[in-house]
Amino acid sequence: MTGIISGDQSAGPSSVSSNISQAISHTVKDQLRRKRNVVVSGLPGSNDVDNALRSLCENIFTVNHEETKCRRIGSAAGTSPRCLLITLASD
Repeated sequence: MTGIISGDQSAGPSSVSSNISQAISHTVKDQLRRKRNVVVSGLPGSNDVDNALRSLCENIFTVNHEETKCRRIGSAAGTSPRCLLITLASD
């Protein structure tokens, strides 16, 4: 065993502090990325989905449809449609 647990001084306080800073930075970046995501459930897969998505984005989220990304997530379970993950271009 190495590190602080075993008493080895090779992993000093500056190394631990650096690891904590990296973990915090990673967590903050992940939260900023995820806050632009919206998950829509119950929207069936069809040719009319693009029109429904455009209407949803423009009327409810007040964003331009072309500035968003969307994809189906999860696995198909019986007759229920998979959830739709919408990533907005901005907050």
